[in-house]
Amino acid sequence: MENSENNFCRNCGQKLENGITVCPNCKTEVIDKRVVVDNRYLIYVGLSLALIIAGYFTNRYIFSVLGFITIVSGYVKYKRYLPIRILFWIEMIPIILFILLTLAFMVMCFGG
Repeated sequence: MENSENNFCRNCGQKLENGITVCPNCKTEVIDKRVVVDNRYLIYVGLSLALIIAGYFTNRYIFSVLGFITIVSGYVKYKRYLPIRILFWIEMIPIILFILLTLAFMVMCFGG
């Protein structure tokens, strides 16, 4: 584990040297602050894409709906990952446009 020169023990405040895993003063374990990459979000991306593509080529909307549900649940859980955000908005924009066009059509036909 790499510690920078400015790291201090979170328990006793002892200055820690590089490579230390346990504080020499109070024996508290030093936590590595490097970000651990969670690749499980890729399951949501892959499954959602596969379902959407299956829905497109088979003309069965259930696949597209399941793909949408998959990416929305992935967005709720892994919002910080760019592929999830991109795929979420790629799927949301047509839905939002459909709703807006439907509302505009209803206003034109039935009055406002």
